Amino acid sequence: LLAGAKRLGQQTVQAALLAQTAAIIELLLHVPMRIKNLCNLRIGTHVIRGPQGAMHIALPAAEVKNEVAINATLGRETARLIGDYIDRYRPLLTKGENDCLWPGQRAGTPKTDVGLRTQIQDVVADRVGARINPHTFRHLAAYMMLRHDPGCHGAVQRVLGHKSYHSTMTFYSGLETPVALAGYDDLIARQRGDARPAE
Repeated sequence: LLAGAKRLGQQTVQAALLAQTAAIIELLLHVPMRIKNLCNLRIGTHVIRGPQGAMHIALPAAEVKNEVAINATLGRETARLIGDYIDRYRPLLTKGENDCLWPGQRAGTPKTDVGLRTQIQDVVADRVGARINPHTFRHLAAYMMLRHDPGCHGAVQRVLGHKSYHSTMTFYSGLETPVALAGYDDLIARQRGDARPAE
């Protein structure tokens, strides 16, 4: 998406919207937050830029549904992409003073959750052929983590900001079953290979 924005060759609202969508998706992949928090991100308050391109996302517990604060330092490439959007493309999407990361049509306001959700759904449907919404990125995070490590429910709890381990188990127990069974199958195969014939 960002490459598509750059290919347009000039800074236009069309290019800026492509870059914005790239930044939204990149952020959701790395910090899978709820739509309300995503919409209301503000530069300098929630999006903290540091020296040498560093970037941190900080949401206090009082602003998060489960009252679990979100604190995430973004990786270099993610920070670079979002920084590029902020510096080069975001100014084309807002007039006057507006610290919203995803500025809305009215001065000083963020993009609405409906607008942001539609933007993501339309682009992903067009590019990937799948219908997903911002909340799907939370499910995707749990799925990817549990497929990689079937026992990492505690890590999933922390990444998704669930207040209790029980919530994580209720929603995501079972996703890890195919990987766990494959791992168990490998264990049996190794045990059979190590077995020595009786003499």
